[in-house]
Amino acid sequence: MKNLKDFTIGNSCAEQEPSLSDYFYETHIFKRLINKQVEIVVGNRGLGKSALFNVLAEREELKGSIVEKITPYEYIYELLKQYNELGITNDWARIDIYSFILKYILLTTVAKRLYLAYSVIEPKNIDCKILKTFLLNNDNLMEKSFFHSFWEYLKRFRNIKQVSLSGVQFESTLKNVKIQTEFKKIENVIEPIRRLTKKKNVIILFDELDTGWDFSEESKQFIAALLKSSIQINREFENIRILVSMRSEIYWHIPEIYFETQDIKDSIEHIFWSPDDLRNLILTRLKYAIKRHKVLVENKCENELDRIWNSLFVKYLSEVNKSSLEYIISISLSNPRTIIRIVNDCLRINEKSSSSNLIDYPKIDTVLKHTSLHRTKEIIAEFKYAYPNIEVVIDSFKSSKIIWAKKDLNKHLVNFINNYGKELNWKNNHPIVNPLNMLEMLIEVGFFQSDVKLHNKGAIPNNINNQQTIQIDKVHNFKIHPIFCHCLGLGN
Repeated sequence: MKNLKDFTIGNSCAEQEPSLSDYFYETHIFKRLINKQVEIVVGNRGLGKSALFNVLAEREELKGSIVEKITPYEYIYELLKQYNELGITNDWARIDIYSFILKYILLTTVAKRLYLAYSVIEPKNIDCKILKTFLLNNDNLMEKSFFHSFWEYLKRFRNIKQVSLSGVQFESTLKNVKIQTEFKKIENVIEPIRRLTKKKNVIILFDELDTGWDFSEESKQFIAALLKSSIQINREFENIRILVSMRSEIYWHIPEIYFETQDIKDSIEHIFWSPDDLRNLILTRLKYAIKRHKVLVENKCENELDRIWNSLFVKYLSEVNKSSLEYIISISLSNPRTIIRIVNDCLRINEKSSSSNLIDYPKIDTVLKHTSLHRTKEIIAEFKYAYPNIEVVIDSFKSSKIIWAKKDLNKHLVNFINNYGKELNWKNNHPIVNPLNMLEMLIEVGFFQSDVKLHNKGAIPNNINNQQTIQIDKVHNFKIHPIFCHCLGLGN
């Protein structure tokens, strides 16, 4: 392949890629999102949650829809934790109050965006004028951000006497009347909103909810309330869509009871990447890169992906007994961002190299040394609240071995717990730290996988980002995932 100067397959971060839609690979999840079959997207870092929302937003705006993107500021969860003036210890009471306020602020956000749009295209529209009056007469909502408004309204819920099916009751009768009168004003704009959204759909996207996430009960209740209020609005308004994306760590550690309504469960889509999806992602990006860089592909092969890939990489890596493409997919933890980084880093190293034009195993391994450390730090950061001091557990495997018999692994974990168990502070997830739940944690974060060649028949290989799980009782041998090996001094 010629003309490879500055050749890349695009940015690995959707937020930093203005031309993402030009080479966006449409997975089945994106198609379900477009077809209004998904309202909540759950996935680990680097699986493409922001990419899904960014491309959806761009396409909807081209169709004339109004799109509002909302991300929390860093200290919102800390404010929730510090705010103890509600005087309520019941979890459901807090969720109900958060939901009540969130639903109100969501509808005012819709009203604000509709007014801003229609004041330009139909300034004399009577519904537009109703929205303007509502917004200007309610604490100047026009100028406040979503979370600023939420916090301002939350502060009004002080000295609560009780929360019942009939609503929130305050100790002060005067306050009861004032609060209820204020929130009742939203009823005046419900029908105008319905009529205006028949001409212009409104989509609100909540992304990056892990910003400032602190694993507190208040933060879990806030997320549960956000999902509850979003689903309610989606059901009540045909042309309004509230979509939420969140990290798997957040979702899995919110108590199941908070998601007891089937409506919420049916609206959730977990992001997983199959090997075929990852191959198609690479192919889509390679084809776009070739076109953009005007690169000539000389290799001839029936399979389009192989034809392009084998013009860049050595086809087969004898060192690992795999094709170069399958090897890179296998070491990525099925994470698209990691694959894109590895491929781009390999291309950069190859561009500077004076050796063969094709990227071979030594070049891939050089990249993997850096990727191993970077990805390990990312995973430690991703699970820092669920599993504090997880890096201490991972570090205990430094300079040890890659493949562990279950008996030896159990002994290693027992010794570790005896020496460091009290420092882990995993009470939110595992009240008692023992070898089994520690092994489950290491599997959950992708550190260990079952050794396919050595485990008993019937055990299932696992991966942090796919739907397969390990049946621990059927596995005799575990293998440290290659992405961690270099940073632990285990080679590859």
